[in-house]
Amino acid sequence: MSLKLSRVTLTLDAVKALLAACANKGQVAREAQKEDYATSRGKSNGLVSLRLTDLRFQSFDTTALSALAPLPHLEHIDIQRTHGIGAYGFLRLLELCPNIKSFYWRHIMTGTSFRVDKWVKLVESGAWPRLTCLDVLGEEFKDEGLCRVIESLPLPLEKFMVRSTEFGHRSFNALMSAERHYNHIQELELAGCLDVTSCMIQQIMTKMPALENFSAYRLYVTDILGTSTTNRNDTKNNQEWVCTNLRALRLCIDMGETFHPSSLEYDELQRQVYHRLSNLKVLETLNI
Repeated sequence: MSLKLSRVTLTLDAVKALLAACANKGQVAREAQKEDYATSRGKSNGLVSLRLTDLRFQSFDTTALSALAPLPHLEHIDIQRTHGIGAYGFLRLLELCPNIKSFYWRHIMTGTSFRVDKWVKLVESGAWPRLTCLDVLGEEFKDEGLCRVIESLPLPLEKFMVRSTEFGHRSFNALMSAERHYNHIQELELAGCLDVTSCMIQQIMTKMPALENFSAYRLYVTDILGTSTTNRNDTKNNQEWVCTNLRALRLCIDMGETFHPSSLEYDELQRQVYHRLSNLKVLETLNI
């Protein structure tokens, strides 16, 4: 079961009643599953997906959430632009959902920041051991915190969308040193991450075989081809892209300023770049 609430105002009593009903639905589903265990019909697990968009909470007491029954079957949670829940309210809500697989978050306009530091510590403590998909945005997600999250998640990351965060060298090293992650990531978004270098992007393209959707900022042709800016035949650092399952690629390929666009050298560099792109046989979206 999925639940989507958008542009409504909820009192604390309404929230408690809503979550209690969802928890009760899960209990009913579990009882039904026991009765119908031998058939494929017994797979309903109550509330699986929760999306809250542009909600306003009135007189919200976050401590009251702690007394509510957990939602053990909730796998996907999506909260966007929510007012009045407070810095800790969202964390309390997340703690009711120990088995979430995907987490989507956009700015909660409460006048106080989402406690990313506390969230990171909860991830490290194993609060959400099944988390494999993460989609967050904003500079409050620091490089160190994202690094700790990557290192703490026990299951392979499948989706890691961290646009306009402070993802940088520490996060990158954590990601690229964990085989369970770099061998399984299918979606990766680094657009707007100012500390992501061209060299990092090239390493991602040469080390993530499962990648299907990738966006970043700028990739220099010299990093793609492993050439120096003065000797285009020096290809000793040339590494082929292994992400041949890419369906969507969004980044700027920078040809540099060494050769004039009308020169034969520039044409040759372009030819090599297009040849590299032509190896992405299943590519459907290309934005360069």
